[in-house]
Amino acid sequence: MSKSVKAPWHLWAVGIVTLLFNLGGVVDYVGTHAFPDSYLAGFEADAREYFMNFPAWQVFFWALGVWGAFAASVLLLLRSRFAIPAAAISLVGLAVVTVVQYTQPWPASIDMPGVHLFNAVIWAVQILLLYYAARQRRAGVLR
Repeated sequence: MSKSVKAPWHLWAVGIVTLLFNLGGVVDYVGTHAFPDSYLAGFEADAREYFMNFPAWQVFFWALGVWGAFAASVLLLLRSRFAIPAAAISLVGLAVVTVVQYTQPWPASIDMPGVHLFNAVIWAVQILLLYYAARQRRAGVLR
């Protein structure tokens, strides 16, 4: 029998912080698709049109990124080894969406330095989440 390793305090800190961060992506995704008129009301017309005209395949990869990241955080808190593939799936979705975003013109109303900086933060958080989950798996914390 293998001995269960106690979850370190930082697992809870990382899990909760990333869960809250990734919940922001879930809110954006659900708001854009379930309540577009009210959720996107504060955006300029060019940005609303941009988000509402994503092709289905792009929405699919956006969903992989958002829901994969959220699942990775939940699975990390549950100490499940499946946090690692969920984080990897999230990065696949994020990669496809990022390539599409940066190879096509953006609406002028959202093409601002803060948006690009936030995209970099999203990448950093998701890469670090995958790295952290893999380290916790190697340490025997994830089952």
